[in-house]
Amino acid sequence: MDLENETYFEIFDSGSFIKLEPIEYTYLSAEMDWDKNWIKTKVEIRLENFTGNYIAEFTTLDFEDFERQISALYDNLNGTASFSDMENYLELRIVGDGIGHFEVTV
Repeated sequence: MDLENETYFEIFDSGSFIKLEPIEYTYLSAEMDWDKNWIKTKVEIRLENFTGNYIAEFTTLDFEDFERQISALYDNLNGTASFSDMENYLELRIVGDGIGHFEVTV
């Protein structure tokens, strides 16, 4: 299965953003199922005077867990959604105040 270049997750505000763009499965031909779940991902960040990008490896479970949390946050606008991974490439936390305002910590 190839990941399409148009698949990405992005948070942006006032010219600042963080974008996660899956590139490909890292170990698709691996023998163990766990190893097949790793995704090479481009992480791009622009915050005021800082810009940067790097390649990280996340698991499909990292994205699935975050998707559940972000869906719950979207439904009621109150609470927290966090993205983190076992290799410590990225920690992302979104807190909603219940009325549509969100604070994002990267």
